[in-house]
Amino acid sequence: LYETIYWRNNGWSPNEYELLDFVSSHYDIFVDIICSMLSFYCRKLKIAQDEFEASEFFLDFLKSWTAFSKQHTQVDRIVCLGLGNFAQSPNSSSQVSSKFQLLLLLSFAKHANIANNDEIFVYDPILTCSEKTILTKLNLKLFETNQEGHYLFEKNTTVYFLPHCPKQLLNNLLWSNWDNLGFVYIIGNSFKNINLNFSANQLQSVKYIQQVSDVIKGNCSLHCGVFSFLF
Repeated sequence: LYETIYWRNNGWSPNEYELLDFVSSHYDIFVDIICSMLSFYCRKLKIAQDEFEASEFFLDFLKSWTAFSKQHTQVDRIVCLGLGNFAQSPNSSSQVSSKFQLLLLLSFAKHANIANNDEIFVYDPILTCSEKTILTKLNLKLFETNQEGHYLFEKNTTVYFLPHCPKQLLNNLLWSNWDNLGFVYIIGNSFKNINLNFSANQLQSVKYIQQVSDVIKGNCSLHCGVFSFLF
């Protein structure tokens, strides 16, 4: 609230001056309230995570992951791109999806065999300051810059969690890792569906998705080290 008022540049009304003065004079109280709200949100999230981990969906997901990842028993890191807003409007259907995706990320990270628990990264340009603070409290790291999918961790087994990311971002990721696919797992949208839902002209710019799709043929496959999961 303070930041919103402070950075307005189109003039002030008398009421806004009064509000700014009130917030400024009670800044420490507001900080304490915000910190308490964030801590409360994290506690609620932990309760929801416990319930989610016991759900039939997650148990089935974990079985699928175990079956497809048996060639790589240890994961070096998890990178989540395109998580979306999850802590703004509780009635927004898109944010309900983002909360679900965050629960899946946290639960998967907990049960996957990760070499270093500090190697869990998140990036989405639309994340708010509060959401970034929540993710930090959850011990997740944040990328500072938008690399548009051009991530490469050579010869390190990396799981890319891409909930509903644009096809171009996925294509960029494949291009960057084309010689490193044996160390790449992707949890995201179906490659087959991307090819079915877009015209030939639209797919011209995502040729790496087309090439991977030709190999996996709509099924999960480890021939290219890529694991695709549709949810």
